[in-house]
Formats: sequence, C-alpha cells, structure tokens
Amino acid sequence: MALKIALIFDRLQRMGTGAIASLPERRGRSAAAQDQILPLTSIRGVAALWVVFGHLLGPILRVLDNSQPIPWLINLARGDQFAVDIFFILSGYIMIVVYGTHVDPVKFYLNRFARIFPLHIVVLGAAIAGFYLLQYNPIHSDAYSLANLVFYFTLTSAWVGLPPAWNPPAWSLSVETFAYLFFPFIQVVAKRLNLSAALVCVFVMGAAHGATLSVLGFADTGTGALLRGVLGFCAGALLRAALAEKQLRFAPAIGLTMIAICAVLNLYEFAVFAIFILIAGLGGNKSGLVIRTLSSRLMVWLGQISYSIYLIHFPLFIGTDRFLHKVNLLQSRAGQATFCLCYVAAVLMISHLSWRFIETPARVAIHRWYGGARPKKQPPR
Repeated sequence: MALKIALIFDRLQRMGTGAIASLPERRGRSAAAQDQILPLTSIRGVAALWVVFGHLLGPILRVLDNSQPIPWLINLARGDQFAVDIFFILSGYIMIVVYGTHVDPVKFYLNRFARIFPLHIVVLGAAIAGFYLLQYNPIHSDAYSLANLVFYFTLTSAWVGLPPAWNPPAWSLSVETFAYLFFPFIQVVAKRLNLSAALVCVFVMGAAHGATLSVLGFADTGTGALLRGVLGFCAGALLRAALAEKQLRFAPAIGLTMIAICAVLNLYEFAVFAIFILIAGLGGNKSGLVIRTLSSRLMVWLGQISYSIYLIHFPLFIGTDRFLHKVNLLQSRAGQATFCLCYVAAVLMISHLSWRFIETPARVAIHRWYGGARPKKQPPR
C-alpha cells in the first residue's frame, strides 16, 4: 500500500510540474513564437484608448448635450483606471514570455530602462514647458514644486505618496517600476512551483488585488497603488508560468464578456479574474474570432504605439483644451465634436511619430551603448 501511494504521489508531482518544468532555463521566446501573441500587443492599444476615452468624457457629454446622465457611458469612462490594472497584469505575463525564468537582473533592468525612460523624459520635459507657458493651475499645486520634481523624473513619486503631477498618467509607471523589483524573485518562485501551486498563488493574488480595489479604491499613489501594481504584475507573471501556451478555447470571449458586464454595472473591482481569463486565453489560443480580430494589422499597430498614446494623450489634452478656452474656440456643441475628432486623430498621429522616431531609436541606441541583447519584439509597458 505504501508503495502504491508513493507511486501515485510521484505521478501527480510529475503531472503537476510538467507545465512549468520547461520554463526554468528558458530565456525567452523566438521571433516566430512571439508572433503568436499579437493579440496581447493589441490589447494594450485597447486599454490605452480606454484611458483616453475616460479623459474625454467631459467633451463627449457636452457634444451629446443631454440633460439626463447616461449611466452606462459614465460607467464605461470610469473604467480608465481599471484599464491600468490590465496593464499591470499584462506586463507581468509578458515579462515571463520574454525573459522566461532565467534570472538576469542586470539585463532585465537595463532593458526596462531602455523601454520606459526615454519617452517618459521627453514627455515630462514637454509637460513642464507647457505647465509654465500655459500657466496651468493644478489641483495639487504643492506636488508641482521643483523640489518634488526629482521623484517624478525618477518615477518614484508613487513610492513616497506624491499625487500624480506634471504628466499624471505616469503614476502607473512609478508603480510598475516598483513592481519590477520583485521580478527576479518571481522568476525563482516560478521555477519551483508546480502547476497547482502556481494557480493557487494566482488566485490568492487576484483575490487580494480585488480586495485592495474594494477597500482602498483605485489608488494612484502610496500603499494602495503599489499593492495594485505588485499584486497584478506578480499574478500575471505566475499566470504565464503556470499555463504557458495552454489553449483555453472560450477564455477570450468569456473574459471580454465579464469585463463588459462589470463595466456597464461599474463593478470593476470584481473584474480582476476576468483579466486573468482574457490574458490567459489571448496568450495561449491560436485561433478564434477574438484572436483574429486582435491580430489584425490595425489592432497590432494600436498596440505598438500604445505606450506613446498613454503618455502623450493627457498633456496634449490639457494643453489644447486650455488653449481653446483662452481663445474661445470650439466651445459650442459642434466645436466640441470637432475637438474630440481632431484630438483623437492628433493623439494617434503624434503617438505613431513618437514610437517611430523616439521610442524605437532611443531603445536601440541604449541597447547598443550597454551591449545588451535587444528583444526581437517589444514587450508591453
């Protein structure tokens, strides 16, 4: 009997570790393999446009000129903060795809610096210039002091509890850089956990993530924001380590449906597991309507420029909106409609130019400078 139990235990252990056994020494995916996760690139673009939509809600409501509120539209716009949680989870997932579980902190952190900081510095500089030229009067004026600028420049503002300032969307970059500190540890953990243990960890982190959103809200600085980032990032990484390229046929449709329901009902704090389902399905499946749609050239292009969209859209919105108010232009209902259309077009055009002439050349130059191995595909923000 003891021998039978031992044999059964050994078999279960080998079955449990099978999904992750191939990960420990894997240093990343080939170019051909990375082409299979185009939907994950595209979902970044969708999330970035969701954030843009949230900031455009005011002009959109003025265009509609409806005396009665439109609950579903307002609830959808409120999801701009939830879209950031998609970024956190997706980022952790993709880090395992790109870097595997081979621990190389120097390479990882240099690569992330090359990916994030060049455009951040350029946009921050433009935001500072616009702040003084347009005489912007922010809500948290103390945060805009030159003494605090060093925290925003180094993306450590959320670490010390400073509110979003200069370029407010950059708060999530501050949170994500904090989450990066845990990545080597997560790589080691992913090596040692079997499939069941990894999924349990994902479930616990997902529950903690949802509880954080319920109790602390969608915090954008301090403890609440850091918990959102770390829990989402680490759960995303372990999700990939556990499921790898397992095909989950209906997962993308189920995940999207759950997110849509939570969006309409404004129950975003309960949609964390929907993100897991969506990303796991997009990362593993090779066919299906959702996969084909998100693999189209237009959607992939939106994903490629998503980082620029995310960083550029808010300073551009504040700058143009304040200027138009000063000159009393496009303030009518038709004018606001024109503004919305022109603004979105400008964001897409400028973001493409930024991706083409700032993001990519700067990243390549930094890689050449320190002699790092440039990833064949761009990992998400």
